[in-house]
Amino acid sequence: MLKNPRHETFARALARGASQTSAYEAAGYGRRRDCASRLALQADVQARVEALRAPIDGDGAVGMVIEDLLRLARKAEDLGTCAGLSAARGALLAVAKLSLIERPWRFEEPSEPLPPLLSDEEWLKKHSPHYQAQAPSED
Repeated sequence: MLKNPRHETFARALARGASQTSAYEAAGYGRRRDCASRLALQADVQARVEALRAPIDGDGAVGMVIEDLLRLARKAEDLGTCAGLSAARGALLAVAKLSLIERPWRFEEPSEPLPPLLSDEEWLKKHSPHYQAQAPSED
């Protein structure tokens, strides 16, 4: 992340595909093509744009989205309200889901065969300490 928040906003806009002038304006500067071009040529800005554009799993800027969600979660948590904590939780859940794109979970076959499934009655007998079998009712 760049130290100057305006430069960070500029780099993020460029990484998302905005023109230099549009990115410069999005960062809070005026419409100056020459200044936008100069800022885009700075080594730290170029490195940041490349880092944000780095594909994850060949699919685009998942890393950038994860970073945005983590920042949002921190801000929401700082609110200290119930709604803020709920928003932070939602953002962190989204991060966890997106992280699977980066490192997909792979199913592995169990080394031992699975035990047979139990019926409800069998499960209750086995796991309920106070289970009492009910006698079948006569209709």
